[in-house]
Amino acid sequence: MFSINLKFPSLINYMSKPKDSLTAHLEKSTISNIIQTARASLKDPSRPYTPAESVRTLFTNDGTSRPNSSYSLKAMAADIAPKRTARQNNYEPLPQPTRRNISSGGSKKSTREPVKTIQEDTFNVDETNMKHLLDERPDLKEIYEENKEEKSDLLSEIKEITSILEKMHQHPEVRTLYENDDIEALTVRITESLNSLRFATKKPKWAQPQVILKLLGLALERFENEIRKLLKLERCLLQNLVDHDLLYKKKESGLVGTSIATAAVKLLYQYSKNNQNDAIFVEEGLLNTLHAAVTKVVSNEDSVPHDIMLFVLGIVKNLTSNAKIQELAGKINFIAPLASMLPCLYLDDDIPDNPKQVHLLIQITGILRNLALEKTSYQNILLFHVIEKIAKIMQIHINSQELISNSLRALSKLSVQQKVCSILQENDENLVTIVKAIEKYRENLPIIIRGCFVLANIVTNFEKARKVIAYSINLILEIAIQKNLGDMRPDCIDSLVKGVRLIANIITDKDAGKDLTQADNIGKCLFTILNSYNYTDHEELILNTIACATNLLFYDQPQSPFISEDTRTLILSKVAPLMVQTLNAEITLEAVRALGNLTRHESVCKELNNLQIIDILMLLMDHSDDNVVYYTLGSLINISSVAKQLLYSEAFFEKAGMQLEAMALSEPEFSTQICMILNNLCVVSRGMVPWESVAGEDNVKRIAGIIRELKMACDQLIANGEELQDLQSMLEPLQEMMPKPFIPCSYPGCGRKFPNQELLQDHWRRRHEDE
Repeated sequence: MFSINLKFPSLINYMSKPKDSLTAHLEKSTISNIIQTARASLKDPSRPYTPAESVRTLFTNDGTSRPNSSYSLKAMAADIAPKRTARQNNYEPLPQPTRRNISSGGSKKSTREPVKTIQEDTFNVDETNMKHLLDERPDLKEIYEENKEEKSDLLSEIKEITSILEKMHQHPEVRTLYENDDIEALTVRITESLNSLRFATKKPKWAQPQVILKLLGLALERFENEIRKLLKLERCLLQNLVDHDLLYKKKESGLVGTSIATAAVKLLYQYSKNNQNDAIFVEEGLLNTLHAAVTKVVSNEDSVPHDIMLFVLGIVKNLTSNAKIQELAGKINFIAPLASMLPCLYLDDDIPDNPKQVHLLIQITGILRNLALEKTSYQNILLFHVIEKIAKIMQIHINSQELISNSLRALSKLSVQQKVCSILQENDENLVTIVKAIEKYRENLPIIIRGCFVLANIVTNFEKARKVIAYSINLILEIAIQKNLGDMRPDCIDSLVKGVRLIANIITDKDAGKDLTQADNIGKCLFTILNSYNYTDHEELILNTIACATNLLFYDQPQSPFISEDTRTLILSKVAPLMVQTLNAEITLEAVRALGNLTRHESVCKELNNLQIIDILMLLMDHSDDNVVYYTLGSLINISSVAKQLLYSEAFFEKAGMQLEAMALSEPEFSTQICMILNNLCVVSRGMVPWESVAGEDNVKRIAGIIRELKMACDQLIANGEELQDLQSMLEPLQEMMPKPFIPCSYPGCGRKFPNQELLQDHWRRRHEDE
């Protein structure tokens, strides 16, 4: 009946010899040492038994109030072994076997039969009734005989399998006789035999699936140092528990895992904590087996066996921290059964916390965090509404710190996708819940960091979300920023980065920005960050801080000051160096934008010369980034309007003329800005000398010529349909302000020149008419 035969090699000679006391002691202490090592896992995460314990744990406080994750093979054997008397525990030594192959035909009897004598008729229906039936239907006799022969073969196969498993358990030496292929063949025989038992109307007690699988579980104890063999047997055990409905059982209190299933998953969890075993888990197909187990459980609508699922999900969480396994988990769609275990979207928020359910959700959100960036899993997360369900979890279980932490870890990975942010911002309660979590766990930096990160991702793209959480600005300022100012620890710096970025994005909403009650405090915090951290080591922090300062200063207008003059000056002192002392164009850009908002104030402009900012701006006019040039010219427009005397220099007029000539009509937007600056500088101002008196004669002629030619070209292009009206509107008044050619006096030896004929005639009458 069975085509696969497993070789049973001969036992080594010393098995039949009495063992000396030293050998017996060593064998006894092997398992004992492993157990002690496993129990010490919480105190010593670097132990050889589970070297990844410090990372791969069920809970952050594993081993305290939660189920202990430390487990050993001997503990497993104790959990599943039947109660025995002292006499039954004294195993007789195996006799010296002869060399032969094990086949489906059965095994030779030893001096001690490991199982009861098989009663063949226990598998058959009543023989008397069958005889009458066959007398009446001779045509069925051949079928009956074939079936009887197959049953006999099956019984012999099961008898042989149970014998092998018992010998494995009773004699540690047996395991050395089996190679990986032998173990694989044995698992196939077990699975096929158990599948055949499904169709038997009656089974003897010793041939029940649970009895055979219990023997298999006991045999695992002998393979603690051979991981691949052990995981082959574990896969066989777990898969058959699933296939034969032996994973859990019903009790009055609900579903609970069977003793053999619970022991099996606890042991698997121990080996999943070591990431060096990941490849073996995959190669032996255990991820598929775990998927089948989870699917089996979620198909039951009554309840969930929390005790067993806690460890099943813990194994999956450990394994999916591996990038290759994440891809495999996506292919077999692990998200679907996990989504079924998450709360219904229409569930009442006031339901009481179930600690067991919370423990499962902690594992599930940990798996979702691992799979969030895997392409296929991400699509399934959207398909099965997992984003909305995670948000619901946070609303219902806001008092579970670890669950909130895991949920935010998953969302922080997912929220980099705009689609996820769109889903979260649809319900205001989702955003408010994250703010509540930040406030409730204000001493937990990871929660603060991830909460701010998720909110910042959302408000970056959705204006409505900024309005919803605008009330939280003071809270974020206190918890994420003020508490961590000056602290150089990585987590504290990360909190500053995320908090500053969140506030910077919120105040882009005009209503949120205008209603700030602590604008000056925010400004002082931003100055402290710029003063305490350098851009070389903390580039992201400096970039976010200067961007936040730009957004804050937008509301600080001369007619309605928003922050104090001292704060404004302090920020200015830190903005200037950032415009030239960094190779990061983004930081330079944000610094120039901040300066643009600052230079609207005359009091700020008075400080520019002390900081050599005019010279810096002239350098930035040649910057390779067009955005930097645009905002540089914007700052110069403000300065030329508020304090144009700062630009009254021959060097600046020369630079402006060169830039205008270079850009001309190829960059009309920049040309318009330069013309605005020149308009402000050339207009007559009380108490100031004419611009041409400081610009230098050559620069005056050059600028006037450029203006004249640019005006003619601009008019012609506008007539041809080009959109250059803004530039034209700047050129017309500027051309009027350009100096006209001077008319020399013709009287010999006079040498005076006049801008127009009227002034020349007046001079002639006064000086030369009578001569």
